[in-house]
Amino acid sequence: MDMDLKARDIHVIKVSEMGQDHSILSPQMIALDLPQRKFPLDVGVFAFSVRGRLDPRKGTYWVDDHSLVPSRKRFIIAFLDSFYTSGASPGSINTDIKNFESAINWCDDNECVGVFCDPESARVAYLKYSNHLFQEVLKPDGPAPLTCQQRQRILKWVLQLQFPDEYENIVAGVSAIRHIREGLEPPEKELVRDYLDMSLNIALNFSRFLVDGAPFPLRFEAQSFHTYIFPLNGAVITPHTSFVSKYNAYDFVEGKIKSVAEMSESAVKIASISVRDAKRNLQAANSDQYHISRMHLASTAMLSYATVINLVVGANSSELVQFLYDDALELVKSPLKKELSAIKLRAKGQEVIYTVGRGPGLQVLKEYLLFRAWVLDGRECEYLFFKPVVRKPGGLAWGCEQLNHDYSNTYIKRLRGSFLPEQAKNIPPARIRKYKSLTLHLLRHSPLLVSAVMNHHPGTNFQSYSGIGVSDQKAEFSSYWLAVKKAATRARDAEQKDSVSIAAGHCGGMNIPIKDISDVAIEPDCNSPYGCLFCENYQVHSDETDVFKLTSFQYVVDAIRRNAPVISFSEETFKDLAVRIEVILDAIAQKSESARQLVEGVRRKVFDLGILTPFWEQRLQRYEKMGIYL
Repeated sequence: MDMDLKARDIHVIKVSEMGQDHSILSPQMIALDLPQRKFPLDVGVFAFSVRGRLDPRKGTYWVDDHSLVPSRKRFIIAFLDSFYTSGASPGSINTDIKNFESAINWCDDNECVGVFCDPESARVAYLKYSNHLFQEVLKPDGPAPLTCQQRQRILKWVLQLQFPDEYENIVAGVSAIRHIREGLEPPEKELVRDYLDMSLNIALNFSRFLVDGAPFPLRFEAQSFHTYIFPLNGAVITPHTSFVSKYNAYDFVEGKIKSVAEMSESAVKIASISVRDAKRNLQAANSDQYHISRMHLASTAMLSYATVINLVVGANSSELVQFLYDDALELVKSPLKKELSAIKLRAKGQEVIYTVGRGPGLQVLKEYLLFRAWVLDGRECEYLFFKPVVRKPGGLAWGCEQLNHDYSNTYIKRLRGSFLPEQAKNIPPARIRKYKSLTLHLLRHSPLLVSAVMNHHPGTNFQSYSGIGVSDQKAEFSSYWLAVKKAATRARDAEQKDSVSIAAGHCGGMNIPIKDISDVAIEPDCNSPYGCLFCENYQVHSDETDVFKLTSFQYVVDAIRRNAPVISFSEETFKDLAVRIEVILDAIAQKSESARQLVEGVRRKVFDLGILTPFWEQRLQRYEKMGIYL
């Protein structure tokens, strides 16, 4: 067959226009106009089995007209109609079509062009493509299981649209790719601190410079360096910058324009032009309050404020970009309101609430609203955060678009090599949420409260937002085992009677509780026996009386851990206590053979016969009557 390769004329429509005559008669010419995309998303091109990209940036294709597969026209109509009827978001549509493109490209390249022609061809294509994806997952440098799972799922879904009656037979017996979602690695405290400090520094310095209409250059001071920012379309030169042209006329250390002699001794002509252009740029930027160089700073400041405020509230990126200006304005004006709201798309449209509070977070929000008003300059935008953009034709005019979901990726690219080292790691909203969740857990809040604050289910919090940073793990394990070893030294000889008898043993400093490490599972409190083992004044004598007390205590702790209504919270609180009891009893048992026999005998008395000290027997009965163990 002769190839007839050419560019296509496409018909651009919105998802809301699906079902009109032009989309039904010529689906192979359809392209979707989606928000947040610069160019239409060509969907009709998939009706041709021979195609290729003309311009990857614009998403334009060439096709072979002779390769049109008629059965795919019906599929495209059903595909787009499903987007319309389901009310899918633009982001979901874009992702689904991207995954489908991977699937259909593989089919066309691997003798499965008839994937939408008949059920038998569909089954062969689905089986072969699934096997291919399984092989890809097994490769050391292959795509992630989640990526392959999504690609298999999209082909399975579109085959259901094309063959609703035969669909079950088409996919029967083909294993689905599984993806086990693992919790994100939380960012380290030091990284979060540095990231927040730099972002807040950028946000406040840039916004105040712009609102005040101050002249360039802008002096910017960080903890480890200072620089001057000139009108260079957003470029910032710092010690982190790997390359600076010797013909750059700006002096970023002294904050001035260099002379020709300071720049070059050989290329005088080039140096002269650079100095001339630098003076012109500086004069232009200082004579126009909304000069393009200033708006580049404004765009970076907008991203900085979004990052800082989200470090306070801990929202998902899809929720942060939905925050409304009216909510923020009401929050600032009201003495009672503390929350920003958004619609959580993954939670079936439910409203979610994130608290800003009345402290530093509110002050940053107030500062941001002043800057936001300057950027808009009388224009309106419903969203709290947005992208300042230049619109043409019709002259230079500033508009705004909703912030992209991946705004944090754009932001970190601007920081690397200028405000932060080239290898600096990003802290996207998902990791910010992880950090906030861990902080709340470390403050000993219950999982139910933490999940409520984070606007998700307790199971989601346990699966994806639990854990601890590497440096925190090292510090915590070091402190923990040091404290456990100290607990073993508290086993005193029976004749050392220089202390007060308590329910868990003896106390050498009654009413003077002192934590043995800074972060303890239960705070020492002389009115409650549970924190005694975490106190430096705690002692236990190696006699039957104290061993009986401690073993009875151990029995009650085990009961709490087994039967508490909130098992994860109970385990988090009491597991350290259980370990310390066991270590102390083992230390007593190791003193001598008679001590070992004493500990074993008391353990049989308590755990086999259920005999406890009067204090712990009464405490256990009280818990049983209340119906709880906490």
